[in-house]
Amino acid sequence: MKCALMNDSSFILPPSSLLHEAPRRRAALLALLMFLFALMALHLVNASTDDAFITFRYAENQATGEGLVFNTGERVEGYSNFLFAQILSLLVLSGLTGFPHGLLVWSKAVGLLSGLLCVIVVYKATRLNRKNSSSPILLACLAPILLCTSPQFVAWTVGGLETSFCALLVATGQYLNMRVLLSRENGKATPAALFGLSAFFFLLASLTRPEIPILFAAAFLTTLIYLIRRRHKVRALLPGAATYSVPFAGFIVWRYIYYGDIFPNTFYAKTTGGGQAQFWGGLEYFGFGVSTILGPFLLLCLLPLFMHARGRKSKVQSEVLSVGIDSRLRKGPVPGQGQTTQSSSSGFREGYWFLLWQTVAMSAFIIYSGGDWMGSYRLFMPIVPALALMAQHGALTLWERFGVSERCGILRQRLSAAMIITIVSLFAYHTADVMLVAKKPSGFAVRDVLNREYYRVAKMMRERIRPDATVALGEAGLIPYYSRLSVIDMRGLTDRYIARLKGKAHAKFEPMYIFRRKPDYLLLLDVTGQTWTEHNYQNMLLDHEVLNDDYTLYEGKGMFDLFRKYRFFLYSRQDAPSSWAPGQPQP
Repeated sequence: MKCALMNDSSFILPPSSLLHEAPRRRAALLALLMFLFALMALHLVNASTDDAFITFRYAENQATGEGLVFNTGERVEGYSNFLFAQILSLLVLSGLTGFPHGLLVWSKAVGLLSGLLCVIVVYKATRLNRKNSSSPILLACLAPILLCTSPQFVAWTVGGLETSFCALLVATGQYLNMRVLLSRENGKATPAALFGLSAFFFLLASLTRPEIPILFAAAFLTTLIYLIRRRHKVRALLPGAATYSVPFAGFIVWRYIYYGDIFPNTFYAKTTGGGQAQFWGGLEYFGFGVSTILGPFLLLCLLPLFMHARGRKSKVQSEVLSVGIDSRLRKGPVPGQGQTTQSSSSGFREGYWFLLWQTVAMSAFIIYSGGDWMGSYRLFMPIVPALALMAQHGALTLWERFGVSERCGILRQRLSAAMIITIVSLFAYHTADVMLVAKKPSGFAVRDVLNREYYRVAKMMRERIRPDATVALGEAGLIPYYSRLSVIDMRGLTDRYIARLKGKAHAKFEPMYIFRRKPDYLLLLDVTGQTWTEHNYQNMLLDHEVLNDDYTLYEGKGMFDLFRKYRFFLYSRQDAPSSWAPGQPQP
């Protein structure tokens, strides 16, 4: 027996006023989400990443005429974000960073703005799916909700690195590429122009992060297969392919001429030489990352893979979706005039598969690279918008599955209520998780964007160590940036020799290489008088006889106590140039 509610046109067809109010309600919800996103980012603003200061040092050296280098005269690409470094360098040249910690503040501002724009791009991508028009507003905006409440994504927008800027470029490229997959259905844009724009944003993203070419390759192959299957002309992809490949090839040539490598030095330091340990570490990182970032929403991402069968819509529902929604919201053609809801849904399914292959491509890189030492799963951030869109598509698939039967009016209402309750609950849970992710005081209580322990050590080193001295250390970010000293990076990010040694990332080391270079000072972290620490390079140095024979513990007035308090120890080479006391003029 048919459900009485299914025969009630007032239940099926929303009033005209509601149809016109829906876009305004979604826009209001989007504005609210972005406001909450900004508040959570400000709460986490004090969390800064040490590696960000590596990029700052490169950017300032370029702006002051020293070249895009870490140490003057040494051409090693110890950064992984060329385009972001260029933006920061321009900010230095413009004079806008002339206040205390100016580059750090600007990098956080650019990251926050990128995160907010990324939310807008994801919202625009959700509008590609016409099924949103007939679904509850929270379900229609599920992807922006997930993005705005992701503790990891919010934290990385203010971490000081290029993470959210790269995510914005990737999300924009993916959005435009999905429009390519829909262009044959709606006939409103040419695939060549859209794919060219998509390729341009993928190019910018590839200049920002070295792993993004994998995503463009996946996008190109996915779109190529789509056009071949639809028997469309594949030459529409050629302008976009040229837009990407020609400038990127030029960039690779420049990199080889300037640095002598076709990959950045960080690639060799982090993703080569690890063997099986690197693979298993990457697999573990991937497993924990997926389960942490998505949680229960992982099931929604995979749901469309297991729900191939779709029920037939009733005649009344088909009229509502095709005529009521299309004509009033989109003003597009009605069924029988070359466009149907089925074709639109089919096109969006192509978009889902496109995002799925994007995720597979990035997942392969994450596993191969061995993961990352930084918290909050940074390597996942470029595909978090894609994962949010996949989760929304899974939720809409489930919604549609319970709305195609004439007997499911009550079930659909109950499912709607259950989904709304679940989304609101997870929204609250994720928001609370954002509050707990902060390892620093809340930005609303105090502004402390620096690691004060590292900063005090860097300041004292700049005051008491000769500017022509060389320091070997493993913390190659904030301390070198503020001390302005020449540095040997014992983790290999800015050192070509260590980067190419065998071993996992941050475990590559050769003590005699350091001692042969005769650094004036060795700065060790977390040395407590024992012969073992959590840092591999320190263990090998502490066990080496050269350290005891050629170096002594530096005990400048007041310096040893400070280092002991903050668990830093500075070793001075016995024949190193002498330093000076506080207040004495620098030579």
